[in-house]
Amino acid sequence: MKLLNTSILFLMAILITGCGESKTPSQVTVEAMTALYIDRDINAVSELSSGELRHIINNLIETQGDKAISRLVGGEIEDFKYTITEEKIKTGDNIINGIRSDTAKVTVAMSGKRLSSNGKWISFNEKKKKYYLIQDNGNWMIKRL
Repeated sequence: MKLLNTSILFLMAILITGCGESKTPSQVTVEAMTALYIDRDINAVSELSSGELRHIINNLIETQGDKAISRLVGGEIEDFKYTITEEKIKTGDNIINGIRSDTAKVTVAMSGKRLSSNGKWISFNEKKKKYYLIQDNGNWMIKRL
C-alpha cells in the first residue's frame, strides 16, 4: 500500500512538472503571430510582450481603441501561412534588473492576402520577418516585432 501511495505521488509530481514547462521562442512567436494575424487580439499580443513593447502596445490600445490592431498589421488578412525558418538563442546576452538573460531571434516566412484601404485584396510574401524575444523569469517574451 505504501508503495502504491508513493507511486501515485511520483506520477502526480511528474504530471504537474510537465504541465508547467515553459514555451520555446518559436512557440511564443507562433502564439503572437496567431494573435496578430488570425485572431486580431491585441491584448493577447500585449500579454506575450516584454516590458517596453507591452507599454507601447498598451498605449496603442488606449489611444487607438479597436483600430490598434490595424496600426500593427494593417487591414484584414486571409490565407495566412507561415514557416519558422530559423531560431537562434543567445545565452546571457541581455541584462534585466541586474540579471543576465537569454535572447532569441526567430525568423519566419509569411504569406497571405491583405485587404488594402481601397478594398482590394493584395497578396504578400514577406520572406524574412524577424521576431526578437527575451527570457524574463524563465518565460520567453516578444521584445520586438
